[in-house]
Amino acid sequence: MEYCDFPGVGLPLSRVVLGTGSFDEGGRAEAWRLFDRYRRAGGTVLDTAAVYGEGASERVVGGWLDHSGCRGEVVIVTKGGHPSLPDWGDRLTPDDVSLDLEQSLDRLKTDYIDVYMLHRDNENVPVDELVDMFSRFVASRKVRTAAVSNWSCHRVEEANSYASRSGGAPLVANSVHYSLATPHGPMLPGTVSLCEDDAALSWYRSSRLPVVAWSAQAKGFFSGRFAPSVHDDPYVEKVFYHDDNWERLARVTHFAAERGCTTAQVALAWVLSQPLEILAVIGTRREAHLDECLGAFDLHLQPAELAWLEAAGRPE
Repeated sequence: MEYCDFPGVGLPLSRVVLGTGSFDEGGRAEAWRLFDRYRRAGGTVLDTAAVYGEGASERVVGGWLDHSGCRGEVVIVTKGGHPSLPDWGDRLTPDDVSLDLEQSLDRLKTDYIDVYMLHRDNENVPVDELVDMFSRFVASRKVRTAAVSNWSCHRVEEANSYASRSGGAPLVANSVHYSLATPHGPMLPGTVSLCEDDAALSWYRSSRLPVVAWSAQAKGFFSGRFAPSVHDDPYVEKVFYHDDNWERLARVTHFAAERGCTTAQVALAWVLSQPLEILAVIGTRREAHLDECLGAFDLHLQPAELAWLEAAGRPE
């Protein structure tokens, strides 16, 4: 396992983050076994959100924290302020986010959140209001450090400029999509992807602001179960089925055969080997897949290998 640090957290963050969004009370036993295995392997970060299963994911995580007694050894990342569903009404207000935070604390059975993120952005809301809100959360000790999800880099820069001037809580990370497979259009409403965004990638390389990459394995596109003739997952087909990604899959398959590893490991190693401060969120319900993912740390890809794997559709 490899680790990094976020200011104010006080614990090392494992660079492979375990996403828990698919778990609900019906899968509690399965989830707890997976969390235990992840922790034994050196994993320290669980990612959840108020909107996942209308709080079900947080309740499963909270039950495990209470049962295992390991709260002080685990970094909890959760998110609030997601637009209301199904009408997608805006909820990026201090009152709405404060309510989300209190409910998350209750569901997670804890009195603090290590990394609290805003789940979406609304560029009509001034950043000073949101930074001031985060500063109150940190001052109350209900939040250790502030971050965001699906924000543009210019909004992050604007927020941190205000935080520096005002002495407020800075944003320590942004969680955006990043994977070897490039999405064909937005993955979900209001989301942000770094794929093929050279200006944003340059900003993250120079600023060194950590990126928490969600869907780092492109919803299993590199797992071996997808091909142009397979039509059993409408979401993956809509987002990732295009010629450039099939070429990347062919390259990953060739590379994995040469290196004696799996295609999923190559795809994850591509993300972890980027010249960025980057963590990768993986979503799995199976212990064997978790173990496979952790094997990606054994692959240290060189710049030329990263470029070759990505080469399809890119200019020379």
